[in-house]
Amino acid sequence: MNKKFTSAGTLITAVAVVFLASLVLFLPSCKKDVFDSDQLAEGVYAPTWALPVIYSDLSLQDMITHGDKNGVISIGPDKFCTLIYKGLLFSLPASSVVQLPNQSQPGYSVSLSATEIAALQAAGTVTTTYTQTITFSPGINNPEIDSIVFKAGSFDMLLNSSFTFSGQVKMTIPSLKLNGIPFSNTLSFPYVGNVPVNASGKYPLAGYKMDLTKGGTTFNQFDVVYQVTLSGSGTPPTTSDNVFLFQSFTGMQYSYLFGYLGQVALSPDQDTVNLSIFKNALGNGTYTLVDPSVFVALSNSFGFPISASISQLDGFNPPSNVYPITGSPSPLPINSPNFTQIGQTLAGSYSLTSTNSNIVSVINNTPKKIIYKINSQSNPAGPSHQNFITDSSRFRVDMQVNLPFWGTAQDFSMEDTIDFKMDSALAENVEYLLFHIYNKNGFPIDVDMQAYLIDSNYVKVDSLINPNQLILKSAAINTATGMVTTPTEKILDITVDNARLQKWKNVEQIILRSTAATTNQAASDVKLYSYYNIIAKLGVKAKLKVKF
Repeated sequence: MNKKFTSAGTLITAVAVVFLASLVLFLPSCKKDVFDSDQLAEGVYAPTWALPVIYSDLSLQDMITHGDKNGVISIGPDKFCTLIYKGLLFSLPASSVVQLPNQSQPGYSVSLSATEIAALQAAGTVTTTYTQTITFSPGINNPEIDSIVFKAGSFDMLLNSSFTFSGQVKMTIPSLKLNGIPFSNTLSFPYVGNVPVNASGKYPLAGYKMDLTKGGTTFNQFDVVYQVTLSGSGTPPTTSDNVFLFQSFTGMQYSYLFGYLGQVALSPDQDTVNLSIFKNALGNGTYTLVDPSVFVALSNSFGFPISASISQLDGFNPPSNVYPITGSPSPLPINSPNFTQIGQTLAGSYSLTSTNSNIVSVINNTPKKIIYKINSQSNPAGPSHQNFITDSSRFRVDMQVNLPFWGTAQDFSMEDTIDFKMDSALAENVEYLLFHIYNKNGFPIDVDMQAYLIDSNYVKVDSLINPNQLILKSAAINTATGMVTTPTEKILDITVDNARLQKWKNVEQIILRSTAATTNQAASDVKLYSYYNIIAKLGVKAKLKVKF
């Protein structure tokens, strides 16, 4: 809660919050309508006054998931409630399997033979053709790529020439095609009196498909054909003159990629799913659910086989209590699309229930976390050039923990703390405060509550409720069905006299502690439905020594 009360008027608010918190402390949170000191009208001089402070109607939804970022209550057609915790075990995107790096290829030097030099001098122009085989760098995990359909990127060319002639280079990549037409671009380098002559070009790859097999004979390779033309009447060239060509690929992204993507470990690090309902649990209470379950959903759009198994699936209570969950299949049911299913996501799933696992005993140890780790590998059977991947491919595993509200609880303790500071003037001017509490409980749960007032040395100064007693008395149930038949009503008066208020001047915190048990000390399984509620009313009567 972490609330702090500092003014005299808000003492009533503090006790009101204590009261409401006590009603539902055995659950994670509550909804409160509390007294505001501004409700006291100016100029009230009666030495004794009374007013209602709280009227609250709390449902299961209010108490369980209000403030709980993890849990969601699912309500069935019959209004029966199940608390659901969902966790993304992991999600592996395409970029974690194949990521094309920027790369610079070895330069290529073009020179002229004596015959070609003579032709240039005689005709003023000469054209010659060269072919360079380039090895494409596939990046992480070293996939053996057969073909790529590019989503983005560019093929870049840098040229310098020592010839005193103008020229051009026509670059053709026969295996890089857009709409069936091979890539072909011309880079000119005019001579303007100085050498070397430099030129550069940047050519977009988006939409192109590149075949890297050289006619089905290899992978990660392609040819570039250079058609170099020189023209002019400059200083006669020599065989040592050349045009040097540098190629690079930058900003590459793929839409599709085919080949063999390797045997790659795909699993991330260990992670957890938090079960918030148990986060404030204390002591040695017992808690049983009749039908908890864990549902694991697997989805995959990678076009290669994946073998995976659960290497760790445990309930965990800090600092060291571990409860292994049994029953997961090995390998996990992971389906992979084939060439006719490119772009599709195939699903698989399994459930751990009371019939095929020990999930009941694990959950009944009230774990605060579920810890998991998955081992997985692509292409477990070895190399196959039938793999593919798309830019949107993903391998994902989700877990859902289902906690139906059907079972028992006994001596189930919870604790919370409120910061509190009372203005000393209040103790001097109030003879007593009388809190009149009424509640009507529609839940099959007893709640025994106490609020301890603690000073700065963590010494107990007082207890709010004397003697200890049930704040909420369980509703009556049908033991055959576990359903509530009749709500119960209870009235409780708490008097705080001046002697007690004097002791409260040194209070720094209020520690709230509640112990809950289902009907008849958990002798029968009960069920919780969305229409159950608690009606709580709090009124206050004060006797004052002076005018207020």
